[in-house]
Amino acid sequence: ALHMLCNVSSLFIDDHEITKEIKNPLLGACLNGTPRHAKYAVRIVSKMFQKATATNLFINMAQGLVGMLEKDANRAAALRGLKEVCVTEPSVYLQHSQVVKDMILDDIMLRPVSSKEEKKQQKLLD
Repeated sequence: ALHMLCNVSSLFIDDHEITKEIKNPLLGACLNGTPRHAKYAVRIVSKMFQKATATNLFINMAQGLVGMLEKDANRAAALRGLKEVCVTEPSVYLQHSQVVKDMILDDIMLRPVSSKEEKKQQKLLD
């Protein structure tokens, strides 16, 4: 449904009734859904809302998504949503970029490797 709405969302840019009613569901889809939900929610906001309104929604989305990263909750959706915010409104993303970089470095790239994983990697190299 979000994918279809994304394809037609620019048709509703001046329809204030629809845009008023859809703000909270889009924020909910971004913060509580799958990576695809987060991606399409951000894209819909960028197409459906005027620049100032969209920027405010992106700020709310980015704060929620960064909170998800910090709590280790649904990181795939958080990263996907933040990637879309970065592409769509880089100035909003830049306010939170250090948290994203720290999480990627500390929790993903520099995480300790178990002995089982180490043996598996060694087999691949042999």
